[in-house]
Amino acid sequence: MARGAILYLAAAGPALADPTCSAIEAALLRVSDQPGVHQKTVLGDSSELRLEAFLLTDAMYIRDSDKVPFNKVALDRTSRKAMARMTLVAAPLDECTGPASGLDGATPVQIYRYRQPDMTKPGAFTTTALWVGGDGLPRRLVMSPTSYQTMEYGAFTAPTNVVASPEPGRKPAR
Repeated sequence: MARGAILYLAAAGPALADPTCSAIEAALLRVSDQPGVHQKTVLGDSSELRLEAFLLTDAMYIRDSDKVPFNKVALDRTSRKAMARMTLVAAPLDECTGPASGLDGATPVQIYRYRQPDMTKPGAFTTTALWVGGDGLPRRLVMSPTSYQTMEYGAFTAPTNVVASPEPGRKPAR
């Protein structure tokens, strides 16, 4: 589920007729255009980091915990955008509301809410709040009071603690 959220945030899909849903999509789409994105996901009551990713121009580095090394995935900005567009076709935004004014720390944000099919549970839906900064970039994705994802943008470098990816077509050693 969390890995899907990271890929989902990489971009957005086709324009929607609802202007609020279109504004949410536009903000999500801007993520793929950034040369460096650092995402952190916290799931549940433990407040423990559950997923971390660096999206760089030519690759994504992702790990399931801050206690393990990153895995490198060759995925450029164009590919991330294409994947996210496919995701939105499969799980389109619905019941979009906002924006409402809020704060992320001391930084003003616009908060949008939307509903979307839960791709991990057929027939179920999730409701999410997306916090967008004054620059139009998503800053926080809130899935529940204890589950959220933060996004920072900048000139990030690849992590140094990376495990070797298996060669294409080879299964990793156990």
